[in-house]
Amino acid sequence: MYLVIFLADDAAAARRAAGTRLDGETPPFAGSPAQLVDYLGGLVEQGFDAWQLIFPDFPDTTDLELFLERVLPAFR
Repeated sequence: MYLVIFLADDAAAARRAAGTRLDGETPPFAGSPAQLVDYLGGLVEQGFDAWQLIFPDFPDTTDLELFLERVLPAFR
């Protein structure tokens, strides 16, 4: 499974960054770190134990750093 992630401190900013992609057939995740922890936790409860995360703002690593600091620790 792969998941495109638009991550920001402010969920509204993440949704703005995702824009019209949220209306697609397989919409990305767009939200705050706390929302992503909840979302990924739900996937774990469904039995997922691995997925590929795509951070579309690369080479800007702001969203990736936010993931490493505030999301990943919840799963260690």
